[in-house]
Amino acid sequence: MSLQIENLSYQYPKQEGWALRNVSLKVEKGEFIVLTGPSGCGKTTLALVIVGYIPHVIERGKLRGRVVVEGVEPRKVELHRMTQIVNVVLQNPEDQLFALTVEEDVAFGPENLALPKEEISRRIKKAMMDAGVWHIKDREIFTLSGGQKQRTAIAGVLAMEPKILIFDEPTSDLDPQGAQSVLKVIKDIQKKRDVTVILIEHRLDEVSQYADRIILMDEGRIILDEPPEKAYRKATEFLKRGVRPPQVTEVVVKFSSELPEKVPVTLEEAAKYLTSLRGKRKYPKPLPPKTLKTSDSIVRFEDVWVKYPDGTVAVKGVSFSVYRNELLAIIGRNGSGKTTLTRLLIGVLKPWKGKVYVKDMDVSKVGLRDLVKVVGYVFQNPDHQLFTNTVWDELSIGPRAMGLPPEEVEKRVREVLEMLDLVGFEKRHPQALSRGQKRRLAVATVLTMRPEILVLDEPTTGQDWGHVVEMMNLVRKLVDEWGLTAIVITHDMRVVAEYANRVVLMEDGKVLFEADPREAFNRPELAETSISPPYIYRLAGEVFTDKPPVLTVEEFIEGLK
Repeated sequence: MSLQIENLSYQYPKQEGWALRNVSLKVEKGEFIVLTGPSGCGKTTLALVIVGYIPHVIERGKLRGRVVVEGVEPRKVELHRMTQIVNVVLQNPEDQLFALTVEEDVAFGPENLALPKEEISRRIKKAMMDAGVWHIKDREIFTLSGGQKQRTAIAGVLAMEPKILIFDEPTSDLDPQGAQSVLKVIKDIQKKRDVTVILIEHRLDEVSQYADRIILMDEGRIILDEPPEKAYRKATEFLKRGVRPPQVTEVVVKFSSELPEKVPVTLEEAAKYLTSLRGKRKYPKPLPPKTLKTSDSIVRFEDVWVKYPDGTVAVKGVSFSVYRNELLAIIGRNGSGKTTLTRLLIGVLKPWKGKVYVKDMDVSKVGLRDLVKVVGYVFQNPDHQLFTNTVWDELSIGPRAMGLPPEEVEKRVREVLEMLDLVGFEKRHPQALSRGQKRRLAVATVLTMRPEILVLDEPTTGQDWGHVVEMMNLVRKLVDEWGLTAIVITHDMRVVAEYANRVVLMEDGKVLFEADPREAFNRPELAETSISPPYIYRLAGEVFTDKPPVLTVEEFIEGLK
């Protein structure tokens, strides 16, 4: 037995309620486990107990029950010994990268174990080869892409040669190409090293094909533990907890009156099953384009170039408009210039050449104080804009700075607490929140300012699908009913398909195209940037003869009916 947990419960210090409640679990050697559940359900807490961070690092909490990892109990073993038995790759790789170069970072663990020089060299090379970073061993960490940083973090953990590897949402900050690359590395490592893998993840479309078991958690408990083809027969258990099973599986479950014993998990399996039921046929009706109600622009980029002090040209001759009351999705690989471009809107950066206009204000000629009255910007990393001691203070600081009376400040704070499912967290320290909760708090801090333009940089990262839907429904409502304009930078093509009016694709600092989502997913430039359409769009191309531009599960099922 690789891991055995019996009646495990845990309560964090100075917090009400239990983060884990009577969790029991057995994991065999060499299994690939996918652990999922809504944000804040206890997934990361469970991982921290398994590796021994609780109670060795996070102290004074209440820990009950028994955990045995490869024959030892983490609470009774020093942490440096546990890291050689079980180790974790964190959600944000920058939290565990601190050396100058890739090789130095990977070497840090073995060196601190005081191993012989020859053994350290062997471990470093093997770890970097297995993680796919040997060819960049001399690169400085700050020059790496998101995917390269994640693989470097994986190499650093591999160099400790643990028998169990835990990955806490390792793909959440990556573009689709980087995510697929990291997932493949994880699966290859499992095979090469014959290790046990526990992968914490919300993106079940991508990871389910690798899993031996899917474990669903909620409110600190294990709700379901089965192989994916059986677990997803109970799709309603996932959906009612805000966790979305793979799109292709969801179609089968919602459409079929009688489910097969093993439901399809991959696109190929779903296509084969659905065509066996009905055969291939034409989609019954034309699908309407997503249209804008106005052509009145609120933001204009005119031949914009951005050059950083080190000489890097991050944006190259970009020209396009953002229209009032639209939800615009900007997509593209990591490093394509998306964030750089949007930061021009709040004056954090200035264009090297060209002009940027926000409500006819030239951003080069107005100050930050004037821009933030119009543009609310939510950064990709919520920690970059959370700095007070309580959630309430975080939400009230903006309206107070605007000089609003106390009663209006309180009204706005309570309004956004309700909007973003943060009621009950008013006195909590922002850094004590889960990553998903921090992200919602960052959005809430901006909404209390009532901006006309809302820029969201990867707003759904680290969120379960239920909170993604809540957040994007809120953004859609702000656009449709409040008259707000939203610019969303995202790698989530399902979000693009279901919510965006228009798509801008960027690559190497340039705009490759602007298009309606139905058109965008059929453009050849998308494939050239290694971005894939949503699984449901691809499944429609396999099941319907005319390859219709289907964007949602509901549209797909309507076509089948």
